[in-house]
Amino acid sequence: MNHIGMHALCLISMAALAMSMDKYQSDWYGRELSARSNLVLRSAGWLALVGSLIAVGVASRPSLAMVAWFGHLNAAAAVVLSVLVALARRRAHSAIKARATKSV
Repeated sequence: MNHIGMHALCLISMAALAMSMDKYQSDWYGRELSARSNLVLRSAGWLALVGSLIAVGVASRPSLAMVAWFGHLNAAAAVVLSVLVALARRRAHSAIKARATKSV
């Protein structure tokens, strides 16, 4: 499996797992999703994660591919976390700006 595909699967899995958490749902959607939606997101995240691991396992050099998989997994988690933090900061900044505009 090439690195782009491996990173894409890891990114999809980390994003789905993050979106299945209540805190990030309220940050992203402004409300918590239903239990069914949480289950779908959590299942999709774990399936993508397992799928990427299986794809790595069939590589010609599985030991080297496994090390690359861990690297891509960490990079994907860092990207998802950075986006979620940036979104929370942007919303907080917008709220502060809106309050300042109202009080003037």
